[in-house]
Amino acid sequence: MDEKKNAVVYVRVSTDEQAKSGESLDNQDKKCRAFAEKNGYEVICDTFREEGESGGTTDRTKLKELLEFCLDKNNNVSAVVCYKVDRLSRNVGDFAYLSKRLKKAGVQVVFTNGTNIDTALGKFMLTIEAAYGEFELGVITERIRDGVRAALKNGRHLHKLLGYSFGVNKNNKKQIYPNEDALKVMMIFNLLDDGYNQSQVIEIMKKEYSIKIAPQTFEKIARNSVYCGLLPDKHNVNNGQLIKGIHDPIISEELFFSVQNKINNRSKNNKNRNYENPLYPLIDYVYCKAKNHKMTGSSAKKKRFHYYHCQGKCSRYTKQQIEKTYLNYLQTLRIKDEYLEMFKQMAMDIYEQKTINISKQNERLNKEIDKLEEDVSGIGGLIMKKIYTEERGRKEIEKIEAQIKEKKGYLMDEEKISKITEECWDFVKFFISNADIIWEMGNLEIKKDIQSSITPKGFVFDGKAIELKEMPDFINVFSNKSTENQLRWRWRELNPRPKMFQ
Repeated sequence: MDEKKNAVVYVRVSTDEQAKSGESLDNQDKKCRAFAEKNGYEVICDTFREEGESGGTTDRTKLKELLEFCLDKNNNVSAVVCYKVDRLSRNVGDFAYLSKRLKKAGVQVVFTNGTNIDTALGKFMLTIEAAYGEFELGVITERIRDGVRAALKNGRHLHKLLGYSFGVNKNNKKQIYPNEDALKVMMIFNLLDDGYNQSQVIEIMKKEYSIKIAPQTFEKIARNSVYCGLLPDKHNVNNGQLIKGIHDPIISEELFFSVQNKINNRSKNNKNRNYENPLYPLIDYVYCKAKNHKMTGSSAKKKRFHYYHCQGKCSRYTKQQIEKTYLNYLQTLRIKDEYLEMFKQMAMDIYEQKTINISKQNERLNKEIDKLEEDVSGIGGLIMKKIYTEERGRKEIEKIEAQIKEKKGYLMDEEKISKITEECWDFVKFFISNADIIWEMGNLEIKKDIQSSITPKGFVFDGKAIELKEMPDFINVFSNKSTENQLRWRWRELNPRPKMFQ
């Protein structure tokens, strides 16, 4: 009698409901074990039972355990027994990947319908089955998505949420209702509104109510508008606008938006404290070479040593190392004295061109504003003639007045545009000749001004040198390009392709 080969059984259902009825796990297990015994396999371990997991992905707990068990040569597994192809995978690519990986380890995948995966016909049939499973999954996904969209449109929320339980409304539809945890949710928002920060509220909830809330979960709770009766439009059924829910809100809209303002202001202040630290002026400007992450600042050993380090934790450099390299770069931008006059002429050309553009822009904007103001007067006439209702007219006027306000915001006061005087030019010459010294000696505000002018998009640091993410205009004008604007420039006629920088 032939010696029996070792096998394992894998069964799966996609939802909790299927786990209890229909094509149940027990039924699949029974058929797989009967098949194994009939075909000379010995099942050597407990069945790998996947409950409530989708076949559209390989990221499944028991599937991972199955692969680990089968690929361990000490277990000497010869076959994996499944009920049907779609129990193993509903994706053709995933099915091919799983079967190939197992076959490479000497493990055959067999199914209770007797299809042989190693024959040409068997491979074809299994691929067809997997493709059909993928198609079926797509149909199910579409139905679920359409159902969620319809529920959202009708104001029903269909996801689990702290403070709510599911029930059935008078129309026999699934709906959320406040439960005993609603008071805890209300307490969270009241504490936040009273000025407590996230860490403090988490600690209070842990001590007073024995509720442990992870920071990520807490953030989702504090930002969830469902608690005030407004549903986020994640499926764009209302042009992205909040939808009024039919469920009972736990908190008022006023409380919810008051908390959002406090959270936003707190985040903004925290960000400013970080970016406005005079110890680390290059924060928000320096990036790491490895993964292009922004660098932030930190100190070590009782604040004796200071570093810039990548937010992705892939690199760290001393403050002195990065700032000295940046100073060296600023020194390379010093312009030779013999070319300063040319630089002045370029600055004048830029000023004249921008002044002309500003005048043209103001003229265009004023014409558009005049036309919009005429439209407002016209709507007033339509209301008088009863062509527009007062409500419709008011809405149209509000819309136009918003456009007028926006366009007026773009207008520039030409009288306030400073003329380039000799005193102004003297300062410009001093600045472009001593940017490194000014940066080194200046306060944080001055440093930031220089950085935004010379390295507006920041720079990448590789440990030795810096590489600008974008060249500023005043450096680009010296580049050797055949497509340069004629305004760029008169100085080329004086001295073609000069070596401007020392």
